[in-house]
Amino acid sequence: LPSAFTEAVDVTTPPPPPPGAPMNVVALARSDTQARVTWSDGGGAADRFIVQRRLTVGGVFANVATVEAAPFVFNDSSLLAGTGYTYRVLAENLGGLAASDPSSITTATAGATLYANNGCAGCHGDISAPALMVNRTFNRLR
Repeated sequence: LPSAFTEAVDVTTPPPPPPGAPMNVVALARSDTQARVTWSDGGGAADRFIVQRRLTVGGVFANVATVEAAPFVFNDSSLLAGTGYTYRVLAENLGGLAASDPSSITTATAGATLYANNGCAGCHGDISAPALMVNRTFNRLR
């Protein structure tokens, strides 16, 4: 007897497009051994964010944290005093990865007082990006 059914057909849906790259990555030294990394979502569709760190001179990026939801913050407390670090953040989903632009910091020498520059261009020149100043008269980090 002939069957009224056709043979089964396999269908595979394509993966979603990769997420947008994270934006506005800022790394700020909070002490001689700690840094805070913040960023904003680059357009949604990311399942998680991977924070990577390397030594600023001659380093290779390595994963140091995974953040799955807002707020988009990572506090790194495993740094060496007086050392330069560069961070980047990767957005990931089933479609792939998208990397942010890197953000660099240098931790202070043990015992130094850290100050944040909040862009006071009037009296200190054009300093618009977040920056660290050591032993200057800027706003003291708490």
